[in-house]
Amino acid sequence: RWDVGYQRSWPNDPRISGRFSNARLRQVRRPSGPQILAVAAHFSYYPSRVLLVRAADGTLVDEYLHPGALQEPLVLDEDGDGFDDLVLLPGQNNPFEGDGHATMAILPLPFADREAEPQNVLGAENSKEQRYLVFPNPLVVWLEGRGAHLRNVAASDSTISVEVHVSEQVDLGSVNQHAVTYRLDRRSWSAGSVSLTDWYRRDLQRRIASGELVSDVVEREKERLRSFLDLPTAPDGNSRLFPLPDVLSDAGRPVDRPGMP
Repeated sequence: RWDVGYQRSWPNDPRISGRFSNARLRQVRRPSGPQILAVAAHFSYYPSRVLLVRAADGTLVDEYLHPGALQEPLVLDEDGDGFDDLVLLPGQNNPFEGDGHATMAILPLPFADREAEPQNVLGAENSKEQRYLVFPNPLVVWLEGRGAHLRNVAASDSTISVEVHVSEQVDLGSVNQHAVTYRLDRRSWSAGSVSLTDWYRRDLQRRIASGELVSDVVEREKERLRSFLDLPTAPDGNSRLFPLPDVLSDAGRPVDRPGMP
């Protein structure tokens, strides 16, 4: 019987109860033997917890806490030696104005163990990322006052593709809509291409026709979305207990809301 599990709390933050749900599992190939990666969301709002467990006996190898929801993880063998050495964790964080930005935590396997200035309430010991990407919100998010999240990460030989999804209000509530696709260079993590989905283009064209947006907003939006933040660790946008660096505060605001007439 394995003793490892999600039913525990953290002394440094009594708000985190230990109740988690919807665990997602991935097999991890390591030189020391197979491991299991488990990703689960807190039952209400905060945070997500990632466990790395030895498959043979359930020993906890490492854990990582993320200040926000996480979606399906992707485990990668980057150097082609037959062992996994990277995990991509798409999801959402809330370090700026609005109801959330699409993000991706990129963790080495094993997780990074480095000293870092605490940027979140989870403490410096949680700074285990190789890098942390924060994507700009599509303009429709600012217009509708809703958040965005990242999902459906896939890898090819040279690129990583990710999708930014937003909430659309419908008669019976809201539904997730795929708005933007990024193809990132697998070596530099820069944006190789940014494309707007047919749904998002139709939404922008509707707003152009109504006079809400200017006529060239589609091309301006594609160019604006190319710039995203590449950070050393995840900022905690939920607690506000640590001040955000200026670059985060500035980058998160739709300063002039590009495309507005």
